[in-house]
Amino acid sequence: MSQAGYAWTGRQIGAAVVFVAWVGAQFSIPLLPSSGPALARFRWQMFASYQRPSRYLIERADGSVREVPLEAYAGSPRSDVDFDAVMPGHLCAEVAGAVAVVVESGEARASRRQPCAR
Repeated sequence: MSQAGYAWTGRQIGAAVVFVAWVGAQFSIPLLPSSGPALARFRWQMFASYQRPSRYLIERADGSVREVPLEAYAGSPRSDVDFDAVMPGHLCAEVAGAVAVVVESGEARASRRQPCAR
């Protein structure tokens, strides 16, 4: 069959344009320059970065300390969600007898103690 006499129909041209635009969007949107944080929505870093999850330790009035796994409150913790901002207050409200929450975060495991307001 000879290709010389083949002409694209309007429908085929339209489908090709939509396909090329869709593929272009899949690559161009994540590659747009970002001046914001590394963990930003619709950026490649959202999927490619890894951040060691924080540890949450509950201090009780009797002096005992126990670790609360993040997975108990967030089924599949994502690194683009700032759990350190909300988990201490939530754990203070949910765990009976808690007097403080210690958050150990980062590679160096820097700790921050947040007393529970009772």
